[in-house]
Amino acid sequence: MCSKWLECYAPPNIKQLEIIFPVVGHSFIPPDRVFGNIEKAIRKQEIISTPQRYIEHIEQYATVINMGVDVPVLDWKKESQNVLKPPGA
Repeated sequence: MCSKWLECYAPPNIKQLEIIFPVVGHSFIPPDRVFGNIEKAIRKQEIISTPQRYIEHIEQYATVINMGVDVPVLDWKKESQNVLKPPGA
């Protein structure tokens, strides 16, 4: 997905991406606080019977973006074939 973005959508001055995977449990970034607040709200509920109830809790603390509605869904495997070399090439 990053290769497709870099090839097709990135501004021309961006030539390289660096992806950093932080160590689990050692992050104090704002999304961690949001997840903590959502977990507290969900734990207070005895039963959550529908996915919509989860979305309602999440909407209290964050912006909800629906895939396929707010964001287009692309076939990353097909698109990556234009960017990446096939195995053994």
